[in-house]
Amino acid sequence: FRDLLGYRDEKEFRLAYDDAAALHPEDRDRVIEAQKAHLDDHRPFDEEFRLRCANGEFRWFRGRAQAAWDAAGRPRRYAGSITDIHDSRVTEQALRESEQRFQHVVRGSTDGIWDWDLKHERYHISARMKALLGYADDELADDRASFFVVMHPDDRARVKSEIARHFTERIPFDTELRLRHKDGSLIWFHIRGQAVWGEKGDVVRFSGACTDIMAHKQSEERIRQLLTEKQVLIDSVMVGIAY
Repeated sequence: FRDLLGYRDEKEFRLAYDDAAALHPEDRDRVIEAQKAHLDDHRPFDEEFRLRCANGEFRWFRGRAQAAWDAAGRPRRYAGSITDIHDSRVTEQALRESEQRFQHVVRGSTDGIWDWDLKHERYHISARMKALLGYADDELADDRASFFVVMHPDDRARVKSEIARHFTERIPFDTELRLRHKDGSLIWFHIRGQAVWGEKGDVVRFSGACTDIMAHKQSEERIRQLLTEKQVLIDSVMVGIAY
């Protein structure tokens, strides 16, 4: 216990350490109440909290304890342990903050976002992605099959092949495809994705974004039509033309 808190001298530790004083102010009332509930009502005591260490910094610990009661129901002994969980707790907090930032980006983005967690077999399609296709958030299921159902049949085999190459050869996944809107029309999207590989080289996550490029595609088609019409006119006139 002393070593976990960074004290090297037993006498110094016994003089300096006090449970209530060592507890982080934000955890103190909760932990003391949990201890009281255990001693008075026999509720299990298993809590996570921060304790001030010898250097003045707080570290996360998991505390578990068990009392022994006499025939009258009074606690006569109380013993327990603490486990240092600081690194895992800090990592969890960093992940939560990262997830919160990701959600802010997703909500603020004009692009549709998709995320495939292969390790846990979870698939997520952002509400914005569904809205681009004319669906409410609860109208299109969050699964990989939904994405390929709305994809144009002529694009499916190619896109699956490009995803497989990205997974195995790690070449960038950057392509264009057509997705069917709820009203039946087809919309062109520019799609970019990035896989995450595990220690064994297997893909554990695959995420990306879809940008609506229908207006761009329509402009390209109009330009092609104009060029074709221009060429027809040039080829049809009865005079020679020099540039």
